[in-house]
Amino acid sequence: MTPALVLEWDSRDLEAWRGPHVARALASALSKAGSDAARTMKVDASRAVRQRKRFKVNYTNRSLPLDFPRPGTKDISALVWRMDVSGALVPVSQLPHRPTKKGVVVQINVGASKLLKSAFVIDLKSGHRGVFVRIGKGRSAIKQALTTRVVDVFHDTGFIPAVHSRAQAKFASAFARLLPLELQKVNTRGARP
Repeated sequence: MTPALVLEWDSRDLEAWRGPHVARALASALSKAGSDAARTMKVDASRAVRQRKRFKVNYTNRSLPLDFPRPGTKDISALVWRMDVSGALVPVSQLPHRPTKKGVVVQINVGASKLLKSAFVIDLKSGHRGVFVRIGKGRSAIKQALTTRVVDVFHDTGFIPAVHSRAQAKFASAFARLLPLELQKVNTRGARP
């Protein structure tokens, strides 16, 4: 799932800014503002996911990678920012858990615990500590216990619009701040032969 950050404006408003060097300043301001908005979207999404699920911060952040436009892109229609959302099942070991005599108690959702009967915690030779369940007979018939996904939270009602609206506001404020600075750079450079 890829939440889209769609930023729209009336291009007639940009006609007053057309000029030989202004397109570069406009693209630069849009690029920087969009990058600020994408980072804001990731921070807000990560925080909101962790308010519902007990994922670790670094795991959640790795599950929300950002893609930015190429540096120096001058064509504003080629400016695209994307936040991918992992759909991979999360290992139980990435959540708060504790072994008990009956299995492993894990906290998946904030404020709730669940017992995984017959599950156990072991340290592998690789150094990975995992929560495993037996899938058959014999010592090697085990598999790592997996649970919910980061993307599941994005299906909650109102989640995407809330994250999107803050990113949209960040884009607008960053663009209003950056455009005069970029135009000033262009005017300074444009004055040189």
